[in-house]
Amino acid sequence: MKKIFTLFIYFAIFAAAFTLVYFYPSSNLKAKDSNSPSKFDLSIPFQQSSYWETFNFENGKFISKPSDTWFVYGWFGAIESNKTFSGYQSFDNKHQGIDFAAKEGLPVVATADGKVVSTSRLYGNTVIIQHQDGFQSVYGHLSSISIKNNQPIKKGMVIGKVGHSGTINPHLHFEIRRTTQTGTWYVNPYRLIKTDWKKVLVPDFPANRFFENNQYDPANQPDFVSNRKV
Repeated sequence: MKKIFTLFIYFAIFAAAFTLVYFYPSSNLKAKDSNSPSKFDLSIPFQQSSYWETFNFENGKFISKPSDTWFVYGWFGAIESNKTFSGYQSFDNKHQGIDFAAKEGLPVVATADGKVVSTSRLYGNTVIIQHQDGFQSVYGHLSSISIKNNQPIKKGMVIGKVGHSGTINPHLHFEIRRTTQTGTWYVNPYRLIKTDWKKVLVPDFPANRFFENNQYDPANQPDFVSNRKV
């Protein structure tokens, strides 16, 4: 009787393990090699809404007025302005984030809770924040940084100000990435940022047009992986 009971226990353990592997594959268990977030909602990285009165250039820079805030000046993905720019060859000529042109000095805020893991010169003055499930948000070209390494961060906290460090035109380069066994995945922020994109200014510039995939919908630009060291 004791032997039968022991065999029954072993069978139950085996059946449970088989069910877990067969009916719940790794994609359902938040696999470490997946770049697809389950519940990872982000906010816009600014406190102000999108507004820009006119789009005039001077010495390669947008001319801002006191009431101006920010607008999209470079979608994520296969944008036309990257086709001939050698700096993006390691990303298959794709843009690995969203560029928000903005008035210099505009406060930049964290898009989700997390912890600062890097303040560096990656893209000029750059902040990287670690979030849930291995995701990171990256904020580049800041004029100043107001937080420190290892500091806990809450969504909406000011982390720095818009600048043009490492570039010419004042703007915020914003990325979402996740490092996995297959490389570093660059995730389309459009699908994660909870905002009414119809109210966001998106001028008809080459940086806001696509040369492949769905050429009119930034939401359909797929995530991509790069083996470039970051």
